[in-house]
Amino acid sequence: MTHSKGVDQIVEAMKIVNNRTDESIELELGGNGPLATELDLDLDFVTYHGWLDHDETPAFYNQLSLFILPSISEGLPTVLVESMACGTPVLATSVGGIPDLVADEENGRLITDRNPETLADAIIDMLKANQLGDFHESAVETIGENYRKQPVQDQFCELLTLE
Repeated sequence: MTHSKGVDQIVEAMKIVNNRTDESIELELGGNGPLATELDLDLDFVTYHGWLDHDETPAFYNQLSLFILPSISEGLPTVLVESMACGTPVLATSVGGIPDLVADEENGRLITDRNPETLADAIIDMLKANQLGDFHESAVETIGENYRKQPVQDQFCELLTLE
């Protein structure tokens, strides 16, 4: 829960989303860090779970309609791999290794601007476009083909084989 992960941007975006839509869209937050105490999380639409142990994360991801990660910079975020493995569609910034994992409009959505208005627009678009089911299948397939143990082992062996 840091500024670099965009948690503050997500909270602001969800205020906009809930002002623009007729139904209340819930925001589930997990993790810890400085923003856990700095942000006003006492909002009707926010549930803050705190730190989640590794064995709790699949159930957490499975309850979500959408996982949002508007980071400033990243390598290849484990939370996106885990989320996609659970079939949870993702909305993330196009930074670092994220575009290697998230194929825009195929298994999730990529954005370049992480301001709350842009996030709100993308969240509303994804929820209204009824794409989440398509993204679910594609996300699971992406992880199965590229990030499970055997494909990764095969890729390493291929790299290490000198012919």
